[in-house]
Amino acid sequence: MWRSIAVLILAIGPASAQGLVQRSTPGASPTIRAAEATVREALARDLSTTLTAEDKEGDLKRFLAAPLYRVFMKGARDFDGDPFTASQEPESYAVASISSTQPSPTRVDVTVRFDVIPSPEIHPVIRYEMTEIAGRWQANDIFYVTDKHSLRTLLTRKR
Repeated sequence: MWRSIAVLILAIGPASAQGLVQRSTPGASPTIRAAEATVREALARDLSTTLTAEDKEGDLKRFLAAPLYRVFMKGARDFDGDPFTASQEPESYAVASISSTQPSPTRVDVTVRFDVIPSPEIHPVIRYEMTEIAGRWQANDIFYVTDKHSLRTLLTRKR
């Protein structure tokens, strides 16, 4: 088993490896663990440098709830960065910690603190508002806590 994990870590690169092997929030319920697993999977893929443009669009459909996906596709040309990290260089992000709260039975807020390589003084915090839709966890909004705004707000604001 450990050999498989090591191979997976080497295949996706060091920046996202920490997010894959990190355990769920201590004492987390199965609901929180499921939402956190979805966020870790989305970030592991997003922080990888091997995805094609088609892969990234497929990930948007898979990990963003339909209303947020529609808003993103409508306003994507005005959003200059990666939606999961709000960065132009998501491959420089590494997951430092994950914590979660469950405000309702079908919603989990997953907060991720990142390290930015090679800038050890920068630690963005992003909260993924995860909603269970038809048995799958998807981001209903992404809050860039450090920058004090959300993906939905950025995409729908009047210019």
